[in-house]
Amino acid sequence: MSNTIDAREATLADVLAAREKRVACQHDLLARFGKPVVCLTLNIAGPVKVNAETAYAFRVGANRLTEGLKTMGFPVLAEETLASVAGKEWLAAVDAPAPALKRLCVSLEELDELGRLFDMDVIAPDGWKLERGAERRCLVCGLPGRGCASRRVHPVAEIQAVTWRIIREHRLRGSAKRMAQLTVQSLLDEVCVTPKPGLVDRADNGSHRDMDIFTFNASAAALWPYFEACYLAGARDAALPEADAFRRLQTLGIEAERRMRAATRDVNTHKGAIFTLGILCGAAGRIGTAEPDAWLRACAALAGSYRAEGVRAEAADGLPSVLNIGLPALRRAKESGLSLNDQGLSVLLALLAGVRDTNMIARGGAEAAEEVRRQAEQLLEARSRGEETRSLRDLMDEMNRAYIARNLSPGGCADLLAATLLVDRASQTPELMGL
Repeated sequence: MSNTIDAREATLADVLAAREKRVACQHDLLARFGKPVVCLTLNIAGPVKVNAETAYAFRVGANRLTEGLKTMGFPVLAEETLASVAGKEWLAAVDAPAPALKRLCVSLEELDELGRLFDMDVIAPDGWKLERGAERRCLVCGLPGRGCASRRVHPVAEIQAVTWRIIREHRLRGSAKRMAQLTVQSLLDEVCVTPKPGLVDRADNGSHRDMDIFTFNASAAALWPYFEACYLAGARDAALPEADAFRRLQTLGIEAERRMRAATRDVNTHKGAIFTLGILCGAAGRIGTAEPDAWLRACAALAGSYRAEGVRAEAADGLPSVLNIGLPALRRAKESGLSLNDQGLSVLLALLAGVRDTNMIARGGAEAAEEVRRQAEQLLEARSRGEETRSLRDLMDEMNRAYIARNLSPGGCADLLAATLLVDRASQTPELMGL
């Protein structure tokens, strides 16, 4: 994410004008409803009150406050948002006892990660502002803040630096958590797509005897911290050369594999996904975007020093099967109105037809792997021409029985299906980058 602060300076006159407008709005809400009024502003030192960072912090504060009001069962009767060069303000008349409303605000100021920047005032129906009780701590040193402010202990530049650091760290961690959530969801969706030829799904274990859907669920849950850590490492190592950043991801991947095996009693459920999806998470953090083309180019740059076969080589090449096969197949399936399950089947069939899966080669040999790939290609072409009349599920169920009989399992295609689902979801999730 950008470290640029878009400076927009507010003068004293701007601040005073904003205050007058806020007070007028408070009086109006009190007169109309006779209920307490809550007001959210931000504590931002210096003349710069409006930029991308403060917009993000204000949005978080407003969301936290409205969620808190809903949780407490305090109805919002009316609300107003004021905006000026002096910053944004959110005001609302709330049907709640003023002391209880103030306790909620203080708890948000004290407990939320960004709470030190929130200023949540509560105006009682009689027009008096409720006091918060305990004095707030200094943003910089943590001592009682009133003493630092009155003596001007900390330069404005120092306070600003701490403020921007707090906001950026919050944005980064929020994005990392969201990326981890989407990644684990993609793994869970991949295993739930049914029926998948030779793979574990909701119906059977495919060609596997040592794992089932519950093994996959346990593995995916154990990998959540790894995907979050990959995103954070990608962002924090963004200034490092790709080879150095990749080695950091490799170290995280080694620990992730240990976690996976501990969760699955030493069963290898997601070794390929640990590599591929870990690179995806690291690349997204490194460039600060989930736009598919740029994202997959960043994957190639990160993994370019790593040479191997199969899905690992895919990552080093920028996951061309995801970009050129998986995503187009998913788009067509969505446009056809297919269910999420059948969207996954459509993507998997396209991958089976277009990808040389090294897992298939390892289990059945190169000749068998190429034979079933050509069969999938022929079936895909027949479906596109309308010559294959069986339903997609019936078709894949028949393929499943054939794969099981030959002990074949396209694990590489399964990883690419999960990667396709992740890229599609993340690219449509603007909040991933704290926007």
